Order: sequence, then C-alpha cells, then structure tokens
Amino acid sequence: MSTFSDAGAPLLIHLSTDQVYEGVKSFYEEDDETDAVNMYGKSKVMAENYIRSNYSSYAILRSSIIYGPHSVIPVEKTLPIQVISACRCC
Repeated sequence: MSTFSDAGAPLLIHLSTDQVYEGVKSFYEEDDETDAVNMYGKSKVMAENYIRSNYSSYAILRSSIIYGPHSVIPVEKTLPIQVISACRCC
C-alpha cells in the first residue's frame, strides 16, 4: 500500500475492536495503552499501528459488539442495529 502524506489524501476508516485492551476496566479511553490478550485483538493492534505509520488521513473506530450475541452491558444493541436505529429517528 502507498503512504498518503499529501493534503487531500483519502480518509481511511478502520473498524477495530475493544479487544485491543486487556479487559480489566469497564471503559477505555482512546489514549489508553493497548494490551490485547488474544490473536484477534493482537491482529487489530498490528493493523492500527500499520495505519498510523503509513497514512496521514485516517480514523480508527474501536467498538464492542459489532455483531453477535449481546454479552456486554450497557451496550444494548450491536453496532449495525445502533446505526439503523439512529437513522430511523432522524
């Protein structure tokens, strides 16, 4: 992949996960240190690091429960359902 360093570079949006953290806290800040405890989280950390090193225009979105059973409280809905619900109310 090319490095985008000039103005007007396309925005890269990377959908990551909260599994980049070790999971001892209930809520994490974006500046908290990553410490993935499984391969999935470790692969997302590697992808995030690659993006930071090679792109100037990017957004990294870390979400919990993107799809699947609802296992984490207080997240009521998976990410796609949250987006659909938000669009319907506007």
